[in-house]
Amino acid sequence: MSQGALPFEAMAVERSSYFEFQDGGNLPTCSAEDLLVMTLFAGRALDVQDAEDVAGRQVGRLDWANGERLARLT
Repeated sequence: MSQGALPFEAMAVERSSYFEFQDGGNLPTCSAEDLLVMTLFAGRALDVQDAEDVAGRQVGRLDWANGERLARLT
């Protein structure tokens, strides 16, 4: 796993938050905007579909201006 080799990656790690499972376990997760940038950067057809799915689930909650700014950092 990459953890900050590029400025975008370092910022994604800083912005990460923890998802808490019912059993008390925690998992660090990235923001939806960061996930979109990473999947679209990969550019495979499946990644594009995944990005569309994330965007569809996050309707009204995505910060598109921030996502565009983040994409320029990659």
